[in-house]
Amino acid sequence: FADAANAKANQKQQQRRSKAGGSSEGGSRPDSSTNTASVRVAAPESNEDEGLLARCVAHLYSSTTARQHACSVRVQASCCEIYNETVTDLLARNKTQQLQVRQGVDEAFYVDGLTHREAPDAARTLLLMGDALSYRHTRAHQLNSASSRSHCLITFSITSQELLPGGLQQGGKGPVRRVGKLVLVDLAGSERLRETGSNAREAVRETGHINKSLFTLGQVLAALSVRGGCGVTGHVPYRESRLTQLLWDGLRGGGRALMLACLSPLKAHAEESLNTLHFASMALRIKSQPVIMMDPQDQVVLEMRDMIKALQEDCRNLAGAITQLTSPGADVGAVLQALPPTLVQVCACACVCVLC
Repeated sequence: FADAANAKANQKQQQRRSKAGGSSEGGSRPDSSTNTASVRVAAPESNEDEGLLARCVAHLYSSTTARQHACSVRVQASCCEIYNETVTDLLARNKTQQLQVRQGVDEAFYVDGLTHREAPDAARTLLLMGDALSYRHTRAHQLNSASSRSHCLITFSITSQELLPGGLQQGGKGPVRRVGKLVLVDLAGSERLRETGSNAREAVRETGHINKSLFTLGQVLAALSVRGGCGVTGHVPYRESRLTQLLWDGLRGGGRALMLACLSPLKAHAEESLNTLHFASMALRIKSQPVIMMDPQDQVVLEMRDMIKALQEDCRNLAGAITQLTSPGADVGAVLQALPPTLVQVCACACVCVLC
């Protein structure tokens, strides 16, 4: 998320502050060989410098702004990391507290006690996420001076209330509400200890947890691609890692999923690039069918209203057809052909009754 362009923009900003006699903002950080990134996400200088997080946030709020005449939208944000198979809240005051992953009555997995902050606009959302991402665990090794040691999930929860020209659209318990989520996942890359040169015990433990969770994700993608492509129903090992548990809601087929695979142009990394392409190709074979999430009672009310509108339209068509058929010199065949098949028999019976 904090790409090179954002880091460069931050360095320039810190240099300007130091020249003016100021000091960079700091906070408490874990005192260990595994540190947290000190680079914060800053507003990019141009569109070309924007990273994935900034682009997604800009698109999210441009979409909500475009629909503000039709609905009111509320956005909440959360950010957590999975470090050594433990989940921590990067927006909470206590960022070392381990949170539990539980399964709800709808079978979805969630982080119990995760902080959700209001995100009213793009600028404040980027500042909020930038502060949270500054607490991610990183470690330096031979291939990367700031290697991510954890997976990170940023979730935007969107709740909308649809509006009609006459006011709020009423459902079973008031205005109809629709809910959705945008989840951005930054996966830590798979590693080989002989290439990274990491010998510390904690570094070896981190690498093991990273590779294990990515292996489990690969198994989940493989199971879903086989099931989606061939219609086979089988076991999908979501429960075997925290990462796949929290990705259950996005991979099960109820939404759209996008995977960005990062490849190296170096010949020495050709084997790793092929493995990455194979990993990403499995995601292409997953079949999904996005659904609109709303209260079940609201869903029933809206379906009944759609049925009433359809019946009212049929009544208008039927009344018009009967009026034409009862008029002198009416072309019965043309009138009946213009009607839907379900109304032809009803119209014919009605005309017979009128003529009698």
